[in-house]
Amino acid sequence: MGRIFKRRKPTVLICGGGTAGWLAAVMLHEKFDVTLIESESIPPIGVGESTTETVTDVMRSAGIDMKDFVSKTNATGKYGVQFTGWPDYFHPFGETWLQEHIDEDKLSSMYSAGHNISKLSPYTHMAQDGIEPPMDFKDEFYHDVALHWQNDLVAPYLKEFLGDKINHHYHDIDVVATDKNGVKSVDSFTADYYVDCTGSARLLSKPFGIEYIPFDDLHLDSAIVYSIPMNSNLYTEAIKRKFGWEWSIPLQDRNNRGYVYCSDWATEQEIIDEIGVKEGYRVVKFCAGALTNIAHKNVISNGLAAHFIEPLEATNIEFGVFTIRWFMESVEAGYDYKSLNDKLLASVTEIRDFIVFHYHNDDRFRTIENIQDRPPIEPWHPFNWYCVAQGVSLKNEINNDIDALLDYVIIEGKVHERMASKTRDLP
Repeated sequence: MGRIFKRRKPTVLICGGGTAGWLAAVMLHEKFDVTLIESESIPPIGVGESTTETVTDVMRSAGIDMKDFVSKTNATGKYGVQFTGWPDYFHPFGETWLQEHIDEDKLSSMYSAGHNISKLSPYTHMAQDGIEPPMDFKDEFYHDVALHWQNDLVAPYLKEFLGDKINHHYHDIDVVATDKNGVKSVDSFTADYYVDCTGSARLLSKPFGIEYIPFDDLHLDSAIVYSIPMNSNLYTEAIKRKFGWEWSIPLQDRNNRGYVYCSDWATEQEIIDEIGVKEGYRVVKFCAGALTNIAHKNVISNGLAAHFIEPLEATNIEFGVFTIRWFMESVEAGYDYKSLNDKLLASVTEIRDFIVFHYHNDDRFRTIENIQDRPPIEPWHPFNWYCVAQGVSLKNEINNDIDALLDYVIIEGKVHERMASKTRDLP
C-alpha cells in the first residue's frame, strides 16, 4: 500500500497586530500555517469602533462565543446607521433577510413608486423598538447584526482566542528582503505569503514603490475624538456638522464621538468650539485613498496599509475581511494576484463611490437609472443604494405602480408580523 502524504499548509506571515492583523489570523489559521509578528512599542488605538455584519459573521464562523466577546470588549449591538441632519434617515442592515423575501426588480419598482425602502428591513424596526440583538445561531435575525466595540480590547481578545493555533512573536521589523516573486523574507522570518498590517508605515509594500493614491473626491482628513456619558442606541449615529459630520458610537460604558472634518475648511479650535469639548480629546489625521496594488506578487496589504475611507459606513474593517477572504479564495484557485488586485480595487472604488453618494455631489449617481444599472459589486446590495438615495432625496419620477404597492404592503406586513412575534418572545 502506498504512503499517504498530508498536504502541507501554505505558510503566511502577518506583519503587524491590531484589529487588522489579528482578525486576519482568525480567518487564515485553519487553512494556513500562520505566524504573526507585531511590535510591542506601538500602542493600540483605544477608541470605539463601528463595524458591519460581515465582520460579525467572520468571528461567529470562526467559533468565537459572541456573548463572551461582547462582554469583554465593551461591545453593543448595531442594526445600521442613523443619519441626523443630512436630512434625517436610517440606513439599516438586512440584505440577507431581504434576499430571501424579495428580488431586485421588485425592490427597484418599490423605490420608483416612492415607498420607504428602509422600512422593508426588520432591523429598522428592531432599532426603533430597542430590541437587543440576538446572539443565538438559531435566531433568523442574527445574520445581519453588527457590533460597536472598544478597539483596544479586540486584538487582545482575538489573540487569546487563537492561543497556540498560530505562531506569535513580538518583533520590530528591520529588513524586508525582496526577489522576483515578491517578499523573500522579513528579517529571519520567511513564508509563502505575506500580509502587511503595518498601517500607514506600509513596510512590505514600500520596497516595491507601490503608490498610495489619495481620493480627491473625499476631502475630510481629520477628526477630533472624545467621549461623552453613555447614551444607549442600537445604531451608529452620523450627525451632520458645519464643517463635516460627527459619529456617535454607543459602548457599554460611554459614547465615543468623533467630529470628522477637512483641515482646509476649519481649524482645530473652530471644531472644538462647535462641539463644546474642552478637554479629554485628541486629534486624528488621515488621508483617504488606496494603494494601486493591494495585492502584489506574494504580498497582501490589509487594513490601513491598504486603504482608508472616512468611517461614514464603517467599511474599513469590513474591506479587510473581504481582502483576506478573497486572498484565501485566490490561493485555493491557484493564486492570480493580478486578478485578485483588480477585484480588490473594484470593491474599494465602489465603497468610495458609495460614500461620495452620501454627499450627493457626484453626477455619476444623480439618476435612479445609474443605481438600477450598476453591476453588483461587494459590499453593496441595491438595497443599500436605495436607502441612501431616499435619504439624500435623489430625484425620482414617482409612479403609481399598483403591483409595487401590493409587493410593498406584503413585505412590510411580513416584517410587522415577525416584529410582533419577536416582541412576544422577549423575556
